[in-house]
Amino acid sequence: MVVSIVAIIGISVSLVFIYEEEVVNLIIKELNKHLKTEVRIDPKNIDLTIIKSFPDCALEFKELTAMDAKEFKSEDTLLYAKRLSLAFNIKDLFNKNYTIKKIELENADCHLKVDKKGNANYFVWKSDSASSGSDSLKFALEKISLKNVDVSLKDSKHKIKLNTSVKELNFKGKFNEDNYTLISDGGAYVNLFQVEKIKYVQNRNVKFDIEFDVTGSTYTIRKSETSINYTQLVSNGSFVIKDSLQSLDINFNGKNLDIASTLSLLPEKFQNQIHDYESDGEFYASGECH
Repeated sequence: MVVSIVAIIGISVSLVFIYEEEVVNLIIKELNKHLKTEVRIDPKNIDLTIIKSFPDCALEFKELTAMDAKEFKSEDTLLYAKRLSLAFNIKDLFNKNYTIKKIELENADCHLKVDKKGNANYFVWKSDSASSGSDSLKFALEKISLKNVDVSLKDSKHKIKLNTSVKELNFKGKFNEDNYTLISDGGAYVNLFQVEKIKYVQNRNVKFDIEFDVTGSTYTIRKSETSINYTQLVSNGSFVIKDSLQSLDINFNGKNLDIASTLSLLPEKFQNQIHDYESDGEFYASGECH
C-alpha cells in the first residue's frame, strides 16, 4: 500500500514537471481574456504544484497584485496576496481543459469600494457574453478558503464602512449551479462595521457556522449560529442578493445571554443613554429584522 501511494505521488509530480510550462501559459492566457483588471506578478512567482494540493493540481501565485476593475474611476490596489492558489483535477492535464474547483487566498489585503453611483471596483470578471475565451478554462467552484485576509469596504452609495481581519473563512457548495447548499464557517476580528454614522460593531471577535439553501438570488437559512464575543445568536429566515442586498426577512433568538456583555455590543449612541447604570444577570431575547 505504501509503495503504491509513493508511486502515485511520484508519477503525479513527474506529470506536473512535464506539463508545467504548457499549463501555466494556457491558464494565464485564458485568465487574461476574462479579467477586467490589471494583474501584476513576476513570472517566477507562478508555479504548478501538486505537493500542497494533492490529490489535485494547483496553479499557485505568490506576491500578486490586482488593480481596481478597469471600468472603475480609480486605479488603486484591489488585492495584494502573498499566495493565491487555483486547484483543478490532475486528469485535466491530459485533456487540456482545466476546471478550477478550489480557490485558496492566504495572507492578503483586499480593498473593496463602491462609488456614489453604485459602481464597484471588484467586478473584475467578464460575463460569458463579454468574453471570447475558449473552453480550455472553466470555473466550477466547490470550495473557497481565506486565511489571514484583511478586508476593507467603503460603500459610498449605501454609506457603509467595514474593516475586518479574517482569521479563517471557508465556503463550500456547487457555486456554478442555480440551486445548491452553501456551507460556511470561520472567524474574524471586526475593527469597524458602520452604516451611516452609526458604528454597529467595533473591535469584536465574530465566529459563525451557517448553511444556506440557495435558489437563484434567494438565500434561505438552514442553520445559523453566530457569536460576537460571548454573545451567541441563532437565526432563521431568508434574504435576496443580486448586485446588492434586495430584501431581508430574518428572525433571531438568543438564550442565556449575559446582560453586561450584550449591552457592550450596542452602538455608541445607545450606550451613552445607559452609561449611568450597571447591570448583571442573564436574559433571553428574540427579534426580527426586515
